[in-house]
Amino acid sequence: MVDAELAWAPYLPDFFVWPYLKAGVGMYIMKYAKQKDMTTVEMTSETSFGLIFGVGANYPITKMFAANLEALYNHVSLAGGTGDLNTFLTIDLGVTIFLK
Repeated sequence: MVDAELAWAPYLPDFFVWPYLKAGVGMYIMKYAKQKDMTTVEMTSETSFGLIFGVGANYPITKMFAANLEALYNHVSLAGGTGDLNTFLTIDLGVTIFLK
């Protein structure tokens, strides 16, 4: 997936976690099983346009690192918007590095 994201985070200096909202657009490579006829199924992949919406939070560990958890709603349109619509949730856990 290649995407561009925007995030908005309120300034909460005394709060123990830093929440944020995220929105983005991207290109997804979707792999799925396509049924050609009643007995034949083949694996297919398509590059498709999609939208991303989500929430997340950073929990500061040090001044430079924070633990990160986010949940994203993904909405992907196959065949240039004329095919099936796929929606799915992704939950990510990671580490954020603050560069100044």
